[in-house]
Amino acid sequence: MITENAMVKPSLLKHEDSMDRLTRLIIERDDLVYHVAPDLRAEYMMKVGALENLVWKKRLELSMAKRRLNLIRSYLNREDEPDIAQIEAQIEYEYEEMMAELEERNDAIKALMDYMESECLSQEDTEELRGLYTKIVKKLHPDVNPDATDEDILMFEKAVNAYKTGNLDMIRALYYTMDPDKADAIYVEDLKAKITEVQEQIEAIRSSYPFNKVSFMKDREAVRRRTEELNQLMDFVTEELQTVNKVIKELMQ
Repeated sequence: MITENAMVKPSLLKHEDSMDRLTRLIIERDDLVYHVAPDLRAEYMMKVGALENLVWKKRLELSMAKRRLNLIRSYLNREDEPDIAQIEAQIEYEYEEMMAELEERNDAIKALMDYMESECLSQEDTEELRGLYTKIVKKLHPDVNPDATDEDILMFEKAVNAYKTGNLDMIRALYYTMDPDKADAIYVEDLKAKITEVQEQIEAIRSSYPFNKVSFMKDREAVRRRTEELNQLMDFVTEELQTVNKVIKELMQ
């Protein structure tokens, strides 16, 4: 007797296997980006990242103060009255990129603080979130379903944002209103290419920050040494900044 499963073409079985594998890889990648990475960044920030950022800001402040001093001296060497407004405009222009980076750092810290203060899902809810998101990915992700409509893609983007923020209610709503499966016309070779692409993305993610800091964060002695080094550097930069500002004040009297 020929069963229903026996009638399925081998190519379609391979097709389904490839779809399942691609779906799993996409979920793994999104887990790394949206859940594992933020947790690691939060851990790194608490151990040494916050102090590193403070030192970076203080060194930027020192660099700007030194440049301010040099500009003031150039006026005085010409026996001119220092034009403070012009000096500050020059510094603002020269340090435009650094100030933009400072703003990005501040935004990143704020986003991280918001993440740390957000409510965590229970283990049961987390499993449901991941399970529903997996089903949504398999049906609506444009890599898995090239026949996805603009409406499907818009719904998928909403699902990504909900998964990123752990919004289980939104994931449920999107899943319950999702269109029937349309992903039965994808060729196996196309899926293989997508699988390779997502695997490469995962490898790149795992080799970059904050994943490249995992070994360091597990080494208590390394963390202690780095913290001590940063504190010493902060003291040195702060003292030098005070000296520079003192000279500036004396020159402007």
